[in-house]
Amino acid sequence: MKKYYINMRNGWRMFLDIGQQVLFIVMIIAICVWSYKLTKVLAIFEILFFVPIGIIIVRILVGMIYNCIYYDEKTDELILHRLRSKDRRIALSDIEKIVPKRNDDITLGSYKDKYNSTYAVKSRDGYDYFFISDCPVLMQFFKEHGIPTVERDKELS
Repeated sequence: MKKYYINMRNGWRMFLDIGQQVLFIVMIIAICVWSYKLTKVLAIFEILFFVPIGIIIVRILVGMIYNCIYYDEKTDELILHRLRSKDRRIALSDIEKIVPKRNDDITLGSYKDKYNSTYAVKSRDGYDYFFISDCPVLMQFFKEHGIPTVERDKELS
């Protein structure tokens, strides 16, 4: 079975996404340690501020690594593997198209931010199975299996 990440880019670019999150975590730890060495009173306030931010970043990092789809060649199905959800099997024949759409729930896959465009994987009934990032590897996978991608301008107009 082939594995594809849905919250981040696939291929060598995923190391950039993971590296960015790890850098944020290291910076938070360095700031807290430095402020503790400087003055303990300032450190208490910074720790109270930075620890919740660090927890959020760690949660995002875990979701980026954990949320993925597996392609089962034998049954021609996708296995959707998400954090805090049971694995779900989706037949490729049930997927109608890939459309650009904003995702406001990070548990459904790739999250919309200022620099990243997200796409919804739609069923034939109009239901959004999950969201993917604008990843060339994922787009090529769906294109190879005959699932069309709707252009952003056509969907919005």
